[in-house]
Order: sequence, then C-alpha cells, then structure tokens
Amino acid sequence: MRLVWASFVLFVVLLSVPGVSAASQLSCRFTTQGEVCQSAQGEITVYHLFDVMNSHIEMPSQTKFAQNISFCCKVNDNSNVILQGGACAAGPIMGQDKMILMRLAQATDSHAQKTTYTGTPYTTDLCLGIANTGKGTGASCSYKTTCSGDELCFGSIKQDTNSHVGDCSSSAYATKICCDLGWDVTGPTVQLDPVSSPTSNTEPIITGTATDTSLPIFQVWVKINSTVTGDTIIAGNATLNTPGSLVTNFVFAPELTTVDHSYLVTIYAVDNGQNKGAAKTAPLVVDVTPPVVTLSTAASATADTTPVFSYTATDATTQIKTLKYQVKKATGGTVVIDWTTIQTPNTFETGTLTDETYVVTLRATDSVDLSATDEEIIIIDTKAPTTTDNVDGSVTYSPSGVTFDLSCNDDYGGVAGSGCATIKWCLAPGDAQTPCTVQEQGSIVDGKVLVAPPECVSGVCTWKIFYRSIDGVGNTEAIKQSAIIVLDAESPTCTLTALPAYTPTNTVSLIWTTETGSSGTPIESVVIRYKKTGDTSETEVPATISPTAIGNLATNTEYQFRCLATSGTGQTGSSTAVKTYIDTVPPRITVYPVPSFLNTTEVPIFWLANDTNTSVSPPIGSGVVSLTFQYRVNGGTWATWKVLEKTDPGFSTNPTTPQKFGKDNIPVSLTSGATYDIRVLATDAAGHNSPVPPPATVLIDFGKPVCSLDDLPPFAPLDGDATVSWTSIDTGGSGVAFATIKKSANPPNWQDIPPVENDPTGSEVIDLANGQTVFFQCRAFDFAGNKGDASEIVSLSADYAGPTIGVTTATSVKLLENLSVAATILDHFNEIESVSLTFNGSTVVTTSITASSDNQTWNVTWTVPSAGKGKGIYSFSITATDALGNENTTTKTFSIVTCVEGSTKSCGSNVGVCEAGIQLCVDNEWEDCQNQTLPTVEVCNNKDDDCDGSADENLTKSCGGPNIGVCKVGMQTCLGGVWTNCIGAVYPETSEFCGDDLDNDCDGSTDELCACSQGDTQACGSDVGVCSKGTQTCTSSGVWGDCEDSVDPIQEICGNGKDDDCDDSVDNGCDVVGTCSNGFQDANEAGVDCGGVCPTSCETSLIDSPYFIFTLIGVVMLVALLGVVLFLRSRGKELTWDEVLSRWS
Repeated sequence: MRLVWASFVLFVVLLSVPGVSAASQLSCRFTTQGEVCQSAQGEITVYHLFDVMNSHIEMPSQTKFAQNISFCCKVNDNSNVILQGGACAAGPIMGQDKMILMRLAQATDSHAQKTTYTGTPYTTDLCLGIANTGKGTGASCSYKTTCSGDELCFGSIKQDTNSHVGDCSSSAYATKICCDLGWDVTGPTVQLDPVSSPTSNTEPIITGTATDTSLPIFQVWVKINSTVTGDTIIAGNATLNTPGSLVTNFVFAPELTTVDHSYLVTIYAVDNGQNKGAAKTAPLVVDVTPPVVTLSTAASATADTTPVFSYTATDATTQIKTLKYQVKKATGGTVVIDWTTIQTPNTFETGTLTDETYVVTLRATDSVDLSATDEEIIIIDTKAPTTTDNVDGSVTYSPSGVTFDLSCNDDYGGVAGSGCATIKWCLAPGDAQTPCTVQEQGSIVDGKVLVAPPECVSGVCTWKIFYRSIDGVGNTEAIKQSAIIVLDAESPTCTLTALPAYTPTNTVSLIWTTETGSSGTPIESVVIRYKKTGDTSETEVPATISPTAIGNLATNTEYQFRCLATSGTGQTGSSTAVKTYIDTVPPRITVYPVPSFLNTTEVPIFWLANDTNTSVSPPIGSGVVSLTFQYRVNGGTWATWKVLEKTDPGFSTNPTTPQKFGKDNIPVSLTSGATYDIRVLATDAAGHNSPVPPPATVLIDFGKPVCSLDDLPPFAPLDGDATVSWTSIDTGGSGVAFATIKKSANPPNWQDIPPVENDPTGSEVIDLANGQTVFFQCRAFDFAGNKGDASEIVSLSADYAGPTIGVTTATSVKLLENLSVAATILDHFNEIESVSLTFNGSTVVTTSITASSDNQTWNVTWTVPSAGKGKGIYSFSITATDALGNENTTTKTFSIVTCVEGSTKSCGSNVGVCEAGIQLCVDNEWEDCQNQTLPTVEVCNNKDDDCDGSADENLTKSCGGPNIGVCKVGMQTCLGGVWTNCIGAVYPETSEFCGDDLDNDCDGSTDELCACSQGDTQACGSDVGVCSKGTQTCTSSGVWGDCEDSVDPIQEICGNGKDDDCDDSVDNGCDVVGTCSNGFQDANEAGVDCGGVCPTSCETSLIDSPYFIFTLIGVVMLVALLGVVLFLRSRGKELTWDEVLSRWS
C-alpha cells in the first residue's frame, strides 16, 4: 500500500490570475497560464508556480512549471538598477542588496516554508536581488494578511512549513508575502547610554538605542581603540534586543585583556538599506590595579606619645581619592584611633597614645575604589625598666664558681616597653656602706646579665652587687643593691667503723659519723663510695642515716668502702677505706650412695665437701672448716650430730683448701629387715652450713624370697599365645630383684626363660602349637643377693582350630522364589557354640538345628529370602564357632533368573488410541513389546492421541494479526475437535489515518502517503519476535519513502525456538511431527503451512485461507484508489492526504 501511494500522490493545482502591485521603483505581476516573463521589457523571473492556488513552486532556473504561471518583476524608473531572482547564493548581485521571500524544500516541484519558521529549515532560499540603485534599497519582507503602504505582494503561503503557495488575488491564501522596496539613503541615529569610566570591570557593558525612520535596524557596529597607541582593540556587532525593527536597544560586552589602560569607544548603526548613521564616541578607562602605598617611621619604639610617620601613595592609571590611617593595639586588636583622613602630604602625626605596642595602618583608595594598605608596629614607652637579682642572703655559697643573675624587665602590667638596652653593675665588699660606681656591663641574654664574685681561697668572704638598667628609649632606673653574698671555703670530715673479715650476705651495713668545718656551714650531704679490691672506679650511693646498707654485692669478692661528707658550700671530706670479703654461697657436700640392700654387718660411707661455686665469679668461697654426721633407723628420730673423726689424710680445716674428702664405717649394730639413713653436713669460714644432702639409705636383709606360679586353664587362648603368670615375695625386706621361669614338654628337660627384674608379680607369653601341652616352674632372687627355692610345676594345652562346615544347596533359583540351604558342622576337640548364615548383609533366621550327644556335630537348615532380588549371581556365608571361640566361615554362590524360557506376558497400555502388546521370554530374558499401539502428539480431533486419559487438552494456536502497527495476534482454542473463534485479534484498517502517528493498515509504515517534510524520518515495521523496526525518510515529493533496514516476518520455522512470523508466538502451529512447508496445510498439520515429504491430500486450500481474503481486499482497494487519483490528475487538481480523508472516508 505504501508503494502505491508513493507512486500516485500528485499536487492538484487550482489556476487563478494575479493582480499587480507596484511601487514607484519596482513593479511585479503574476503571468497568465502559459505566459512567460517579458525579458525584452526588463522583466526578470522570480519563481514559477504550477497553478495560481494550492500550488507547488520552483526556482526560475527550473523548467517543469515554466509554461504554467510565472512571477515577474521589473524596475520602472532607473535603467541602471539590476534585478535577479532565484537562489540567494547564486548570481553576481546576490551578495549585495537582497531579500529572502521564502524557503523551498527543493529546486522544483516543491513545498514552501516561511523564513520565520523556527523548526528544521528547508535548504533552498528564494531571493530577489537588487543592485546599482546608488541609494541602497532598504528591502525587507514580512508575512501579513494585507500588504500596506509601499509594500508589494510577492505571493501567498498557506502555513509555516511544508506549505503550498498561491498568488495575491482575493482568493489567495490569507498570509501574504509583503516586501517594502523603496530606496532609502538616511542612516539610523544612535543614542549611547553613559559609560561608567573609569572602571575596574574588564568586561564593561555598553548599551544604547538605535533608531531609523523608515528601514529596520540591520546592525549596530562597535569599535574600541586604545588612546595610547591608536590601535583597534575590539570591533564587532552589538546584540540587538528587537532585530528587524525601526527602534531597538542594543548591548555590547567586550572582554578587555589590556588592563590599566585608556580607550575610546565608537558606535554607529546601519539599516537594512545599508545606510550608515553618524558615529557616537565615549571615553573608557579600565583600572584593575590598586594603588601602591608605603608607610615608615623613624624608630620602632619611642617615648613620644604622638609619633610621626612618613608615607608614599601612587596609582599608575587613576588618581588617589582618599588617604586614611588607623591605630589599634597589637595585642587584642582594640582600635584606639579609627580611620582618620590624612590632611598633610608625605607625613602625618597620630593622636596622643599611652604606653603600649600599636599597629598603625595606612590605606589609600583610588578613583575606582581599589584600595591598598601598609602597616607599621610602634611601641610607646615612657617608663624606666626594673632590675632584680637572685642573691639569697640566707644562703652560704661555694667559694668558687658562683654566678648570679641580674634580670631586667621593661613590661608594666602586661604592657611591653621598648626593652632593656643596658644593665650596669659593680661589686663591693659585704660591709660597704656606699655604692660603688656602676659602670661594668655585659651582654644581655634573655633579659639577664651574669655577675661572678672572685673566688674565696680560705675562710669566709662577703660581697655586694650595686646595679641599674636603661631601656631602648633611654628611660633610666635608680641604683639598687643586692643582699650580702657569703662564700665559705672550710671542709667537713666523715668516719667509717671497721667491718668483719667475712660477710655471709650480699648486703653490708656501714656505720659512719660526720663533723662540720670551723666555719660551721652545715653538712648538706653524705655519700658512700665503694669498689671491689683492685678496681680503680668507685660506685657512689647517698647516705642519709647511719648505719647505711649497701646491697646487691657480688659473692666471693672483697670490697673496700669509704664515706664522703659535703658542706652547703660544696666543700668535701673523706674517710679511710674499710674492707670485707662477701661469701653468700653455702658449701656443698655429696654423700656417695651405698648399696640399697646389704646382707653384711657393716655400712661404709663416703663423702666430698666443697666450698666452690662455678655459677658465680670468682668461684672460690671462704672454705670448709668442719664436717658433722647423723643417722636414723626405719625412718625414726635422727641421732645427734657428731664430728667426723676418721677422715682422709688430706683433710684440713684451712679455709683456702676448697675440697675435703672423707670415709668412715657407721658404728651401729645392724638388724635384718631394718633401714638405715645417714647424712653429712659441711660448714665454711663465713659460718654457712651446707644444705643437708639427701641421706644415704641401706636396708639389711638376710631372708630368702619365694616364687609361685598361678593356676592355668586347660587350653591356651585362641590367638596362639599362652600367658604364664607368677607371684614372688621377699620376707627379708629388700624385695624380689627378679624371677626365673623354666618350661618343658618333657620334664626334667627344662628350658630357661629370660629373667624379669624388679617384677615380683609378672607374666610371660608362651607360644604353643595346636594340640601341644607344656610344663612350667619358677624361682625368685632378692636385691640383697638371697636366692629362693623352686616352685611347684603347672601345665597348659592348646586348641586353635574352628569347626568344619559342609553345605548342600541349589546353584540357581527363579525370580521371586527363595533358596533352601543345609549344612553339617563338626569340631574334633570342643563343643560347638553357635552357627549363623548371612545373606545380603543380614543374618537369616535358622530353620532347624540337630546336635549330637557330645555336642560336637550339628545338622542345620535355612530358607534364604531371595524373592525380592533381581536377576544375577548372589552369595551367602555360614559361620560356625566352638566353645573356645574358634571360628570358621564358608561362602557359597547361586543365580536368580528373570523368567521361564518360552513364557509370555502382556505389555503397553489400552488408554486412548493406544493398544497393549505381548512380551516373550528368550534366554531367561523378556523380549521387546510386540504389536502395541504407542501414543502420538495431541492434535485437534476429539481423540486422546497421547494416551494420558484426556482428549484435545491444552491445544491453542495464534490467529489474526500480525503484531505490526495497531494490529494484534489473537488466540484459538481446540474444543470438541474443532478450533473456536479467534479471540483478542486486532485487524488492519483499509487505509492510514493521517496525523495520528499510528500504523493503521499494519504494513510496517506509519502515515505513508500522508504529507510530510523532506528529510523527516520515522520508525516503521515491527519489533516483535525476530522482526526489527526500520526507518522511513520523507522524499522530495513530500511523501514517506520505503521502510529501510527493517527485518520483516517470514514463514514460521518449526523447532528453532524463534518467533519467525512475528506474531508474538514461538513455533505456533508446530504440533505435528514431521511437518514441512510447501505453502499449504496438508494432511493433519492443524494450521501449519507445510512442505517437503507430506501426504498429498489437503484439508485446507489456498482459497480457504484468511490471508487470501485479506490479499484480495487489498488489491481491490488499491485499484479503486488508483482510479480516483487518475481522475483528479486529469482535472489538474492536487489533494492533500487530509483532503482525501475529508472527501472520501
């Protein structure tokens, strides 16, 4: 449908004869049908029309409408004037005076557009150009309902854009193209608003008003020149508030990059006739740099309460407008004198100020109110400084190295003065009655001067200091004097009491006394200084009370001590040194062990005494000087310590001998069974006793130990290892040291088993062979060396084999049947204890058991529950156990088959259209089901095709549509083997409804054949399924072109999971197995277009298809529409789409 409209829509032209409007210089007219402009009479062609009304238009250079209607213009009274009509950018005079009548979409057969249209503009401007008038033209055009005054009518236009045009007759369009073409030689006048100058704004705003009496203002030209160099800095057009009017305000905002400069602004206006008005000028000064200001004073501090300041203030571009000063306190910022205008050049004097530090600020302001400041700090000081000393008259000082401070302060009540400049002083004897001359002075550091009296060589010396200070502005203090300085050169004494030769602790207590010198200056401190003998450096500790304890001293070391007293003046006196040897480690003694058990009548004892200690340095102590011992019986009371008399010949009581050796027999009557503890003690020269060592202990034992074997069971354990246990005792007290075990299969041929020490009650594991009997005997030995007698003999036999198992059963059983099993159980040595059968992880219940008289033979039966198992090979296990726990297990296998060879059974289903078949057993397996009818895909036939008990369930298919434009696909449902009516479908309209932006006929194009503007675009097509929308572009004929870059629907491809026909349904109609596509609905395809290998019969023909009906209706509508268009074309008429709808819908 879109192609039919694009091919046959034509413009219908209504012909009319125009009237002629004229001005004194120019006349224009519309020709009659078929007449052309008379170039011989000076007429030029401005444009061509197809007809006088409702017409398309073309440029004068085109020939399609050249023999229809032409618009012609000529000059009446000036043969030198040249006219040209056509495209504004063509020809020799179009660059001079011209007026734009309208814009065209294309050069020929075009719609028109007003020049005032603000939308997308047409690309071809239609102009009338005028040259060589010698006066300018002032040509201008506008769109009015009626042209007035000297205005000529250049045609009429229906609407702002995409419009037809007509002539200027009474039946023309309401909007006329009116142009004023009178010559104008008078330029506009300019009224310039006051320009702010000087200014600090680098982007000043220049405004004013331009006025013309006859022609609209075309432009206002602004030029800014430097008055220094004469160069043009900026030139350009001002912005007009109401362009195209006789009176307009204008604004010009230049950006001046050269600052601190003087300019001249020149402005003039030009009207549409290129008439230039008189220029207006105005000065402009731009100043962006503040003034330069400096402030200075003769001195930073003064005693003058009205100080004088010097200053300079200059500005490179403008004048200094004001000069003011301000005074405020430096601390806190309190303003004392607020901004005060300076009346005198170069200098000014402040108002009266009190003692304080001030900040004085000078501020200069130029003609554009740019300011700069400078400031100075000044101190007002009218008071003398104050000096103090740090001499303490109650203190006696050292005779040498004493220094005193003289401190100067020039602050009063927190207010800083000019500062101390000089401190003068002198020294006089302490008994001086008059001041000495204060002329000595030193460098003031942190407000202080240091004064050092001469050294006092002996006895007591006294001095005084006389002093005064002068501040930075000359204020002088009255002379002062210090307290009397006392220097004492006498020394005190200190005495220490002697110490013992050896000290047993790490701490020494020192007793000391002190005595002052003859001057009586109190002793201020006492210290103890000590060192190891032989060292050169001493350690010092303060001593406040006598005695003074000195701790943490090293052991086995000799120390020397002395005390030192210091007086209040720093004089010292020292004592002579005292000595002591520090020994804090007791001696050590080792008692060597004797045998723990003896069967003798004497006990020897050995020891080693030592006063060395290798964990300290030096290791040598004060030395062992004596040894003592004691003993006890059976843990009783210890006997009294006794001196060891029988010693080694090398033993000595000399402390310098570090080790003492000794040996003795304890003089005690010994009793069998009694325990004796003996210990020895050593004492060194410092009085330390050694730690009491662990005692040496011995037990006296004369008795024999006894060993006996435990009773054994008749048979050994089943693991093959027999355990023989025994018990040994020793009545003498030393305990069983070990026992020996003997074994024999035929006594008295005995075989020894290795002895087990320290185990009076023990066991041995003996390995016996099956059916073997072994005999055993034991003997005990104690720790004192006594041997016991042999024990009684015991025996043990071995039985390790489990019962034997014999099984009787079938090798196979049918599916769903159980297995019978029988077994005979036999044991040659012991009774049978139990028997069980295990199948598939579970114990099977025993059916029956028959036992022999000696219980060593059992006959057992089971029924194995194999009916629930599938075909295959299975196994079961039988386990038998005798009275000793010996166990034996045997495993058997059997087969379960599926079916009996040659038997049959029913298979398949008899639901719906399905029918059951038969299965046959071959090689104990069921063959495939034969002669059955299987389910098929459900179709709309009122049958249960898929054999699920329901017919035609959930069958639907798409109908109507397609899903393009306003159209929608509907849905049909199978009911009773018949498709129901189409529900929810929206069908296409027979034609488009222009202007509603909808695709009414569902062909993928919106408002095709409706009027449009060349170059406009719109979406077309569908974006349902695999389809995607394309783009239509408006052609030069004002109609929509073909849909480009769209993806259109195709026949549904079954099985690809896509909506190929874009009806919003995937694989719709694809419910038949093996469908194909030949364009027709063959066999039972249930609405699916098919092809390929299909049955030759068809249920639905092409004529029965609803798509055939839609196609036929569309062809009839196109033929009818073509007849209407041809009829109108023969009448020379053009109808718009709106008119076609209004006449024929």
